[in-house]
Amino acid sequence: MASLKKRKDGRYAKQITIGIKDGKPVKKTVYGKTLKQLEENYMNLKRQLEQGINLDLNIATLRELMEEWYKIDVEPNIRENTRRKYIYSFTSIYNELGCFKVNDIKMYHIEHAIYEFRKTGNEAARFKLIILNRFFNYCVDHDIIMKNPCKRMSIPRNKPEKRKLEKVELEKIENAELPIYDKVFLFLLRYTGARVSEINALCKSDINFKDMYIDINKTVSTKVDTHPFIQQFPKTEAGKRKVPILIPLYKVLYEYVSGLKNDNDLLFTIGDNKPLYPANQSKRLKNILKKCGIDCTDITPHSFRHNFISECYYAGIDIKTVQSWVGHSDIKTTLDIYTHLSESDLLNGSQMNDFYNGSQTEVKRDFRVV
Repeated sequence: MASLKKRKDGRYAKQITIGIKDGKPVKKTVYGKTLKQLEENYMNLKRQLEQGINLDLNIATLRELMEEWYKIDVEPNIRENTRRKYIYSFTSIYNELGCFKVNDIKMYHIEHAIYEFRKTGNEAARFKLIILNRFFNYCVDHDIIMKNPCKRMSIPRNKPEKRKLEKVELEKIENAELPIYDKVFLFLLRYTGARVSEINALCKSDINFKDMYIDINKTVSTKVDTHPFIQQFPKTEAGKRKVPILIPLYKVLYEYVSGLKNDNDLLFTIGDNKPLYPANQSKRLKNILKKCGIDCTDITPHSFRHNFISECYYAGIDIKTVQSWVGHSDIKTTLDIYTHLSESDLLNGSQMNDFYNGSQTEVKRDFRVV
């Protein structure tokens, strides 16, 4: 049985035999700031031993140890889309750092790797740095290294400028002569605020014309190198919701859904009731918008989501209701969309002036030159 000790620095420690070398047992010391943390680290190490994972950490390369970390600590706790992002990111990480021993990696190695990562874009580079930071924190927590070599590093987020759809563009969408298949897709984006992956997961049974709502309860996802599939739950718990069928959407949606034979028929498919590829949706939208006569270089499916939220603001819809309709887990995400409203909209005080005039209250402002 492993002996338990309390070190001078206040941490608890105990040893575990991880192998035999030259006829003698090879031991590793496990640490923890509390007895509970010590036991968790100890059991995690035992689990790795039982699974045959290499624990000779003095010669372990980043690739060897990162693969073990991912298998034990990451993969069981992430969803399929996030898993794909990890798998794709590992290729670049291994190319730059995979052959280094973990103990030998210094800050300048990370800086050089980030320089290479950024050649394919800041957002992809940011995610790779997030992976490295989590991995090295894991190594620190398990006393594999003393400190995280990328702890103070960051990559600024490139937030694309968002804009609402212009009035003339919305009019073109309303008046365009489109095939019903394209028009329903465009109107669902326009009048529900739903994510494109949620729209592509809708089937006939999700459309309730009696009570006038759309039941959003799943999403389209893909595994690495496989066809897309229906994931039987949305992006987040808040993503499971009911969205009202608004009047401009009703007629075209009813006409289209009435033509579907079975309740489990998807609204949009590539044949044999198979969902569309999520990666192709921006291209699909651009083709539809071109038919409407709209220059769509800076319009994405997500632009319609932002536009819907902005229109809810103009209509005076309660912010909690808007949050519910669009499936945001955090109301701050919904509020952040409002920051993209134009300055003229934000400075428009007509509603408050109408209120004050209605209550016969005189509003006075004291203008002073400072």
